[in-house]
Amino acid sequence: QEEQFKNKDFEQKNSPFGGWWASLGIFLLIFSCLSWLSPVVVPFLPLSIAWKGILITTIIILGEIAFVASIGILGKDFLKNFFKNKK
Repeated sequence: QEEQFKNKDFEQKNSPFGGWWASLGIFLLIFSCLSWLSPVVVPFLPLSIAWKGILITTIIILGEIAFVASIGILGKDFLKNFFKNKK
């Protein structure tokens, strides 16, 4: 009996939908969505046009990398369930 509880705890902590990996994956997914707001916000910063272009491009590229990493961490099943519940 005790061994079964240990195995369940281990599986729950290491499951793709639990633990700090899932939190990291969700954070990366949110960051990737918010990175697309940078073209709206950055032009109002007191920077030169060149720095604004560099900053927007860098944030969007990092957002795309974060999106791909979140897919790798959360897995295909999480994204299927996420988009299925949105409809």
